[in-house]
Parts: sequence; C-alpha cells; structure tokens
Amino acid sequence: MVPEKEPVGAIFPVGNFRKAWQTACVHAGLGTLDKTGENAKINGGYGKYSGLHIHDLRRSAVRNLREEGISEGVAMSLPGHKTREVFERYNIVIEADKTAAVAKVGSRLTKALNGSRTGQVRHASRARK
Repeated sequence: MVPEKEPVGAIFPVGNFRKAWQTACVHAGLGTLDKTGENAKINGGYGKYSGLHIHDLRRSAVRNLREEGISEGVAMSLPGHKTREVFERYNIVIEADKTAAVAKVGSRLTKALNGSRTGQVRHASRARK
C-alpha cells in the first residue's frame, strides 16, 4: 500500500492560467506579446497577445478525431461537447475535405460506369456492400 501524502498545494501554481498559457506560448515561439503603445494598457498591463489559444487545441482534437474516422458521438464526447451546435463550431471542414469527398464519390462512380460497360451493373443499394 502506498502511503498517502499531505497535499502540498496547487498542481499548476499559477495565478492566471490565461497569462501563464500566453507566456509559455511566447517562450515556445507560438505567439507574440505586444506591450508597446496602447497595447501596454490592454489586459491589465500585460499587453496584447497574438498566437495559439487553448481552444485551438480543442478544434485540432475534433478535426483529428474525425479524420481518423471516429464517430461524431465519440468525437463530441471526448472534448466535452454536450450539444451538436457546440460540436459543429469546432468541427472544421476545409476545402481539402470537400475535394477529397468529391474525388471518393467520383472514383466510385467511375468504377460503376466501367463495370456497366462489361455487363457488371449492380443495383445501387447492393453496390455499397
């Protein structure tokens, strides 16, 4: 049995997670912080941040799950989306997705048409099997 220890404090000892996130991103080269001019007054004197936001990772997670063929139900539940409306906000569809979908359907149609020339036409509902 492992002996229990007394709690020693916060796991992530930061006063403001947003500022800690932005500082870490700036140090990692994933963002910039502008403290010049009017920007010096923004954010309680912290400055204006531009770069990676924590919710960008949520979008990436949903996109990666869908690209791997994970069902929408699972892709909704893992990041904690409770409604379809919220899920759709994070479910990014780009032109490449649409192009790939059209190419897939086109390929299937081409195979079906080539099959019809050789007398191998199948009913559409049976062709999916």
